[in-house]
Amino acid sequence: MGSSAGGDSSFPPGADAEGYLVVAQCADVPPGTLRRVQYGDEAVLLANVEGQVYALADDCLHAGATLSEGLLRAGAIICPWHAWRYDAATGEVLLPRATGLCTTTYAVRVDGGAIAVGPRRPRG
Repeated sequence: MGSSAGGDSSFPPGADAEGYLVVAQCADVPPGTLRRVQYGDEAVLLANVEGQVYALADDCLHAGATLSEGLLRAGAIICPWHAWRYDAATGEVLLPRATGLCTTTYAVRVDGGAIAVGPRRPRG
């Protein structure tokens, strides 16, 4: 009913009042896989780690590689170009160590077999 006071214009078209947008079905991202989706004009990587779906920015902080073309191993996303590793749950760079870097992560909601991505999570 109407627009909320939260500034819906910052959400992509088709998103609900909280900013969630259905981007895939669970069958599209089985456990152990990666998939690139769009959240508005932002490329987002879905990673299914043992049935838990996470969403991160789909570009490597190091050289801009498309992370969804990489691998998912033991909860880590491995960049296809130079093997940088990211924690799928937090976006933290695991390798190389001690970078202090963290990629953008997004809220995820799974409901009735649909995967919805929500607004960016604050870094921290």
